[in-house]
Amino acid sequence: MSYPYFDDNVSCSSSNSSSQYEEVFTCFICLGLLKKPVLCPKCSKLCCERCIKKWLIENKKECPHCRARLMIEDLVPCRFLDEWKTYIKTLLNDKQKENKKSLCPYHNVTLNYICSTCKIPICSDCALFDKHKGHNFIHLSDVCDSLRIKMGKHNEYLNKRLQSLEDLLECTNKQIEFTKKSKYEIELLMDSIVQDAKQQLDLQMLNKIEKFKENKNKIITEIKNINTSIEQVHHEIKRSNSYDFYQNSENIINDQLK
Repeated sequence: MSYPYFDDNVSCSSSNSSSQYEEVFTCFICLGLLKKPVLCPKCSKLCCERCIKKWLIENKKECPHCRARLMIEDLVPCRFLDEWKTYIKTLLNDKQKENKKSLCPYHNVTLNYICSTCKIPICSDCALFDKHKGHNFIHLSDVCDSLRIKMGKHNEYLNKRLQSLEDLLECTNKQIEFTKKSKYEIELLMDSIVQDAKQQLDLQMLNKIEKFKENKNKIITEIKNINTSIEQVHHEIKRSNSYDFYQNSENIINDQLK
């Protein structure tokens, strides 16, 4: 069941507020609402600019309230009061509209009950004499008390839910930080593994290169030896002395086969 909201804290009537408003913004000369307000610098009494100027021109040059000597040029303009007057008047009008909401539109009295049958606010006259006669009704204050309890419980639920969400948020933030830290540690580990692998690869490459260099040197040495042997053979072939050629040829061949 849903009920309209009623403000139980309003203690002053709109008529009292209006009278206070009129008292504050009343000209003490014409007794009407202030128009272009000015004040006497001696007694600070407010009045309309037109009223006090007329008084000072037609009567003595003195304040009609405190009787102190007063000239037109001594008057203090209070233009800001016009804005305040408009603002307060607007507030009073809004308050009067709010007060009308709590009055029965048929009997113009306060709506103090809720008709349980129709589920609407009613006044005592509606409950006893009009179309709500014989219906079940509850006092508005009891309904409001029940609603306050219900809203209080709902507020407790919201507070618990809020605390739960704040705890969840804190946990999520911790997980985010943990994930960032884990990523950083994994990156460090991967960098270390890559660095070790690179060092091992460099070492293997150096060992292979050394072996290749050894083989290269052997090949170069053998090439030099073969070139030397070839030159020696060419030299022996060109020998004119057949006997020397015959004697050296076998030795040369044996040396090359070693």
